[in-house]
Amino acid sequence: MPVSGQDASPVGLQNVLLGKQFATVYKPFQLEAAASVDLAQKLANGEKPTADKKTDDGVPFLAMTPVVVTKENMQTVFDDGNAKVAEVCTGEVAAACTAAGIK
Repeated sequence: MPVSGQDASPVGLQNVLLGKQFATVYKPFQLEAAASVDLAQKLANGEKPTADKKTDDGVPFLAMTPVVVTKENMQTVFDDGNAKVAEVCTGEVAAACTAAGIK
């Protein structure tokens, strides 16, 4: 049975590399931060913020598309600065990082 995790934490990334879980979900914080800054600027300028979605009871929200991270696309998490190779590729995981091409 495939197992997944959330937030692409160092431990979650290690588990993916070691085959303990199939994937982890990655939500780049940069996208959330940019949306927050945009919202704050609109409010500060007296503008009405907009949202692309609403909950069933009408509460607006911005939908961020998460990324399913596997061994094949994990380098993106490091390249984006959301995890450090030095924190993930330690001990028994180092060989798995090398095999996956993590740099």
